[in-house]
Amino acid sequence: MTDERYLTLATWWLVFATFAVVFTGLAAVVFAWIQIAVQRAQTRIGNLESLTQWFEGDRIRRVRQGLAASRLTASGKLRRLDLDDVPDAADELLDFFEHVAFLVRRGHLKAFDVWHTFGPWVAAIHADFREYVAVLQVHDSTVYCDFIWLFQELLKVERSEKGSGLDYDDDDLEGHYGYERRLDGVRIPVRRRPRRRNPRGGRGGDGAETPNPETEAGQ
Repeated sequence: MTDERYLTLATWWLVFATFAVVFTGLAAVVFAWIQIAVQRAQTRIGNLESLTQWFEGDRIRRVRQGLAASRLTASGKLRRLDLDDVPDAADELLDFFEHVAFLVRRGHLKAFDVWHTFGPWVAAIHADFREYVAVLQVHDSTVYCDFIWLFQELLKVERSEKGSGLDYDDDDLEGHYGYERRLDGVRIPVRRRPRRRNPRGGRGGDGAETPNPETEAGQ
């Protein structure tokens, strides 16, 4: 075998070896990326479950029930909101969803998952207390700014799903608070689809600390 043929074979072996090294490196990178993506997805699910359990815990259910009782008359009509005497429970729920919004911003929760799990509550709190939040933001624009951002993100999801159930009016709030007022001793699934407008224009259907999944999720 001539020197030229030896050189040709050596060149091809070098090319093959280089390709094998590059392919192995790329495969390792892809595998690592998949592992990280799976881990992040599992972490997001864990974060959502943690928040759901807290939201459905006895203490926060009492807060939600108390808010509903304070916002409805005995006959089930929505009370006019006194901006000088907003229920403490409203701030507690606003704080909770502000924290949820922060986790969505940081990538520890997905907006779709929050919409699917907490959409009706975010919509109700936004509709009932947006004027209160606006007054607070006159003095400090950062107050509940993440909550307002979260509501807008959930609206995008709602529209992408061809829904229109997050635009709550007084009738919707009365239905929502009527549901929340009945929470005592009753276990009701977290996810409820908001009442929808029918074609005729009517309505259908009727200090503990917030957990911080970010400390588990990492940066």
